Amino acid sequence: MGQNAEFSSKKNTLNSQDFGKRIAALRETLGMSQNGFARHLGLALSSVQNYEKGKLPNGEGLIKIAKTLGCSADFLLFGNRWEDDQKHGHPRADLKERLVLVSKVRAKLNAEGNLIANDEFAGRFAFRNDWLSAKGDPNKMVLMDFFGESMEPAIRDGDTVLIDQSQVETIIGRIYAVSIDEEVMVKYVEKKPGKLVLRSANQQWGDIEVDTGEDQAESVKIIGRVIWWCREAR
Repeated sequence: MGQNAEFSSKKNTLNSQDFGKRIAALRETLGMSQNGFARHLGLALSSVQNYEKGKLPNGEGLIKIAKTLGCSADFLLFGNRWEDDQKHGHPRADLKERLVLVSKVRAKLNAEGNLIANDEFAGRFAFRNDWLSAKGDPNKMVLMDFFGESMEPAIRDGDTVLIDQSQVETIIGRIYAVSIDEEVMVKYVEKKPGKLVLRSANQQWGDIEVDTGEDQAESVKIIGRVIWWCREAR
């Protein structure tokens, strides 16, 4: 498909300008900025801007955009449901039931011991509600950038991790976000009598043993389990 292509069939007419408007409207319905949408797709901001102006992506790109917006590729191309939704005053309201917006946070705790939302930096990212619900509590999940080499080759410098803050009971072999005083780190967590053992995936990094007695209880906190991570192409 070329840019600004337009053709007709018996039932559908493709207009690239309308295609761009549908992408923009759905993105705004989900509360995503152009920049946040581009980051979620792993694209440059200019690519999203061009799509919303009417440039048509290749087949693989179209499918990825449709999945992210929670609709079909057919809907984006032809808008078969768009007019009906507009008439009833709730454009794609079902998207809010099928998708969850997860905030990106900084590796810093607030007074309540929760990770601080960082909407000005990266905004929120859309995930399928059924996928998140099968893994934990979507309402307690946050995204956070990971930096350093301690968890390589599993998690690499610059990756983004998805943390479920409802899962604080440690299970051997699982990865958790942990805070010690004001420092937040991502580690495998194991337990010994009176201690937490924080283990790196990178064998060049030694274990960290933390006392969990009464005097140390407030300074050590399991923030939540890391249930997924991703990385951008470089």
